[in-house]
Amino acid sequence: IFLYMSISFFVSLFLLSTIILASSPNVIIYAHPGCTQDTPSFSNSYSGDDPDSPHSSGEILISWTIDCVKATFNVTMRARATGWVAMAIGDSGSMYPSDITMGWVTVNHDGGDNHNETYQTVTVRDKFATANKAPKDDTQLDPPGTDDILPGSVSGSEIDGVTIISFSRQLVSNDVLYDRSLPPTEVHLLWAFNSASDDPTEQHTSHGGVLINFYSGRPALQVDIRLMHGLIMLLMWGLLVPQATFIAAYMKAIGHWWYRLHLGIQVIVILGTSLAFF
Repeated sequence: IFLYMSISFFVSLFLLSTIILASSPNVIIYAHPGCTQDTPSFSNSYSGDDPDSPHSSGEILISWTIDCVKATFNVTMRARATGWVAMAIGDSGSMYPSDITMGWVTVNHDGGDNHNETYQTVTVRDKFATANKAPKDDTQLDPPGTDDILPGSVSGSEIDGVTIISFSRQLVSNDVLYDRSLPPTEVHLLWAFNSASDDPTEQHTSHGGVLINFYSGRPALQVDIRLMHGLIMLLMWGLLVPQATFIAAYMKAIGHWWYRLHLGIQVIVILGTSLAFF
């Protein structure tokens, strides 16, 4: 019995330590905290499910290259949609306030001899969301900001129901009001698209986001607070408290050690329960 209780006790400590580490926002250590002389560029991507995958549900892929030499942030968005596609960099997981880049491809029908020729026009806008409604161009805000999309960097296409938008912007923006520079830390990357409409005032039909480091490409560990609370409480009151009760009732024959074990477990339960409510 003593051996069983000892093993259970240390297993409980291990599980509690694992939960504490898992809930820490600093678990991920990034190998590339930012631009360095030895690492002139970083190329990464985030998939809300790859649009090329037949099993896709989120249907968007955002890839980017950080060029430390030219100090540019080069992005390509690919979505299974024929409407507008957007990504945002925000301070929180909310749409606002966030720095938004939105693009769409307009399919124009040429009235030439064949009457069936088409050509495509790609539009990319630098926007900012100040409320939970359609964002405005930075240049239309009060006070006005600047359009930080680099000239000549915009390209894209709309083929077989997949829209591709590419653009570049400065790594460190001069528009301190509405554009977010890319820090070597975790930021919120949000995405959205409208499956059919190019009208930027139309609401998205799909959206999502992730807390990510753009330099390493690694998403931050996402913690479900309610789940962590439940797991800790289950560990404390479902495993440790019954052990402490069992020790006090049936293990007094081991001498004064029963009291130390009982007390030690109770202290852990108090600390764990307090942690669960933070």
